[in-house]
Amino acid sequence: MKYLFILMTGVLLVGCSAPLAYTKAVESEFDLSSVNNIKKVQFRISTTIKLIRSSSSGNQGTNDDGTLISNSSKDEEIVTIPFGTFGMFEAYGENGEIIVRFEEGSGRTLTFNTRPGQPNGKYFIVADWKADPSKGGKIEYSGQTYHIERSGGSGAHLIVMKKKLHKTNRKERVVKGLKV
Repeated sequence: MKYLFILMTGVLLVGCSAPLAYTKAVESEFDLSSVNNIKKVQFRISTTIKLIRSSSSGNQGTNDDGTLISNSSKDEEIVTIPFGTFGMFEAYGENGEIIVRFEEGSGRTLTFNTRPGQPNGKYFIVADWKADPSKGGKIEYSGQTYHIERSGGSGAHLIVMKKKLHKTNRKERVVKGLKV
């Protein structure tokens, strides 16, 4: 019986974490409006995004024996940021945007903001989606112009992990009773 008492006395600590879209509501609930507080937050990206930069060149002419020659080349650079990649707060933008860094290097940041008309919504990636709709959203990354692939990029937003801890102290004992 002594062992049963010892086993039943203890502290039960239960914790589970779940991904949560980063919103103004989350920001106010956890008082993350100050730079010191938001710098402690571990951001993640909600979906895989691909940043694509491409350039092409070409020329046409003839060679010495009169053969027509068409020469073209295309250079393409793709930066992939997979789902769940960790990011850290870099700075606030001029209009309340959140600038997040997912890798080291000058200018290697992405900007996130709520969509117009949804001030309490999720923080989506900021890009110029009207510049060239066939290529995707246009952004500046690492000092170069890239286009975000529409397939995942247009819905990419910041997520954070929220963990709930529940602490329970429990003491239990078995009463044997009294005899006269």
